Amino acid sequence: MKQEQAIPVFEQLYHQTFRRLSQYVLFKAGNISDTEDIVAAAYTAYYQHIVQRGHDEPANPYAYLVRMANHGLGRLYKERQTQISFDDDQNHLSETLPDDPDALNHFFNQIDSQELWLSIRRLSAAEQQVIVAHLRFDLTFREIAEQLDQRESTVKLRYYRALERLKKILL
Repeated sequence: MKQEQAIPVFEQLYHQTFRRLSQYVLFKAGNISDTEDIVAAAYTAYYQHIVQRGHDEPANPYAYLVRMANHGLGRLYKERQTQISFDDDQNHLSETLPDDPDALNHFFNQIDSQELWLSIRRLSAAEQQVIVAHLRFDLTFREIAEQLDQRESTVKLRYYRALERLKKILL
């Protein structure tokens, strides 16, 4: 497919599938950073497939993206077997996180997004999953519980505990 034909096709696919693919990868990868990397690599592979290599668009583009994401997840799992993790203790905010949910949303809107995501990345993988799924992808606790094959009460507890940890990190 020629580049001038492929770009609109790619953009439409991206807008139709990004949220769903990101959710899928998040629940498999367990954290934001790896999710972003894997999703970006999947879309890059798709773009290269149809533009640079000149192949036709796959019959099921979303399935192709999932397959590429699964390749990335496989590499991630292999890396995790030998990887050592270090915490970055340099990212703190002097402001406090309010307890009121409306005030919490307002507070998150005021924080520099990079600073917030660095703080969220300091949470455990399970806490990151719940926070990102709920706040970034607007999934309900029930939907998150179904994805993780856990009880809704467990997901809620993890979410609120993660918010408490964020309060401590952001102080």
